[in-house]
Amino acid sequence: MGATVRERVATDGNTERVDDVRCGRDRLGGTLLSTRTESDCMTRGESRRIERELLDEPHVRNRRISVRQLYALVEERDESPEAVADRYDLDVADVYHALAYYHDHPREMNRIERDRDRAMRTVRETIDRPPGVDPADS
Repeated sequence: MGATVRERVATDGNTERVDDVRCGRDRLGGTLLSTRTESDCMTRGESRRIERELLDEPHVRNRRISVRQLYALVEERDESPEAVADRYDLDVADVYHALAYYHDHPREMNRIERDRDRAMRTVRETIDRPPGVDPADS
C-alpha cells in the first residue's frame, strides 16, 4: 500500500501536495482537502504504465514502444489490442493505457506528430538521390 498523502484540490481542479496527513475529508476556507494513498493520487490522464523519459515521447514503461506507435497499430491499422500486446510481449492493459493516454493528451500527441513529421521531412531532404529518383513517384 502506498504512503498516505494529503492534497489540496483547488476550485479549478488542480491539486497540490500538502505534508499534513490526517485522515478524512474536511473543508478549510472553501478548499477541499482529501487524504488518499499515494497510489490513488493520479491526475486525470496520468498512468503508471506510461513514461516520458525515453525517445522524447510517451512510451510504455520499461519498453521502447511509444504510445503513438500503439495508437497507430490499433486505431489506424485496425489491429486488435490483444494481437498487438501479444506481438510486442506487452500486457493488454499496457495497450489500453497507451490508447487512453493518447486520447487524454491530444495537444501533446499532436505536437509529437508534428515534430516527427518535421524531422522526417528534414531527413528526406538530406538523402542524396541519383537524378530522377523521387520516392513520391513510387
